[in-house]
Amino acid sequence: MVAVEILGIPCKLTEPTLLKAIRVVLGNIAEVAPQDFQRLKCSVTRFVPSSCEDPEVVGFAGGPDPGPVGLRESAGLDSLSAIAVVAHELGHKCTTGKDLEPYRQTFYRYLSGYGRTLWRRVQVPQEPPTLKTKVRDLVADKYASKWGFEEALRHDEPNRKPECFFPPAGQPFELRSPSGQHATFLVTSERELECVSDE
Repeated sequence: MVAVEILGIPCKLTEPTLLKAIRVVLGNIAEVAPQDFQRLKCSVTRFVPSSCEDPEVVGFAGGPDPGPVGLRESAGLDSLSAIAVVAHELGHKCTTGKDLEPYRQTFYRYLSGYGRTLWRRVQVPQEPPTLKTKVRDLVADKYASKWGFEEALRHDEPNRKPECFFPPAGQPFELRSPSGQHATFLVTSERELECVSDE
């Protein structure tokens, strides 16, 4: 398969909707956040067809270390959902430990020792996503929103697996420790986490 280049990044995808989405997203990032675009040119080695065996996973990017972004060409995404997926995965490629730290501190503050346990637990395949995994997805969306793709993210929300993400902005959710300590949080419109009650 011959790779084309999209704004300097090799791409082995052939599906037209995804190709257009990559051009739109990268072009917008280059315009509104040139520093992020330069980081992406270093961290995204290429766009490739997804090799994930889970048919519900339409994209995978890993963290900010250099590597490919995988996208499922058979997902049948409409144009806005394709933009949302591409922007979200590129958000992962920009996310650093510094981005995650305020969220970690929030959970430590309101759930003390249990927050630490939740945060440090390692993600295990076939098990529900960990707290840190959900926070990584939230921060990836925060980048996508910063780049101008909030409308696309909201459009794609119904396609997401609810167990893999925090609820949409403004919808409270509760975390409870085995000892009975619990706190209620919500995601703000700026994609921050706010504790609305704790015991």
